[in-house]
Amino acid sequence: MIPNTIHYCWLSGDPYPELIGKCIQSWRMNLPNYQFVLWDRMKAETIESEWLNQTIALKKYAFAADFIRVYALSHYGGVYLDADVELVATLDPFLCHSFFIGVEYNNDLEPAVFGAVPGHPWLTDLLDYYRNRSFIKSDGTLDVRTLPNIFNETAFARFGFKSNGKMQLINNEGIAIYPCDYFSPKNIYSKRIKRTINTVAIHHFDSNWFQKNGKYILKQIFHQLLFRLGGKSFHNQIIQIIRRISR
Repeated sequence: MIPNTIHYCWLSGDPYPELIGKCIQSWRMNLPNYQFVLWDRMKAETIESEWLNQTIALKKYAFAADFIRVYALSHYGGVYLDADVELVATLDPFLCHSFFIGVEYNNDLEPAVFGAVPGHPWLTDLLDYYRNRSFIKSDGTLDVRTLPNIFNETAFARFGFKSNGKMQLINNEGIAIYPCDYFSPKNIYSKRIKRTINTVAIHHFDSNWFQKNGKYILKQIFHQLLFRLGGKSFHNQIIQIIRRISR
């Protein structure tokens, strides 16, 4: 049974923007019997990790939060929520699993919302990824690999995960993987939210931390074009082909 504890990060110390404040209020409204644990900078600095020390020093807080969520659930158990996740219902039905997570619109695992019992083997795999890893690479560039990619990689290595957008149960490990309408019904490119009767959370993808340079803008335009040409299925097929070629 997953503990009814919510872990979340706010490392900058800045006041909450309006959206973040609204999202956190939705947690307290829908989860009146839960404990809330804020991982701020002071709490994060109690963790011994080269990766975490470097990301905090450079104020790359999104990458710091990538590590913290894995560390927090591995050591204490509970549910992690990104600060820009709005809850529209309780998380109680998901606490029966040993590990639950959902996928986003393109069927990649989305760790903006996930929960686990402490010490779950998948969390151990994820912590091992960060062990002795430096955020600043030997050539001076930064290791900005996204957490969904790391989740997908460790899931494939551990239990042969292949994303199909459908409900998946890995019974021998107590893992439940939910379709995107449960926790991530918002399309990051079209900005449309497709809620269903299953929807419990909405990840708003408030990526203010991300540097929206020319490369980022071109990628957004490319993804939007794929959606307009052939919809979600066509977009996902093309992206999967590109990923295989670029490996």
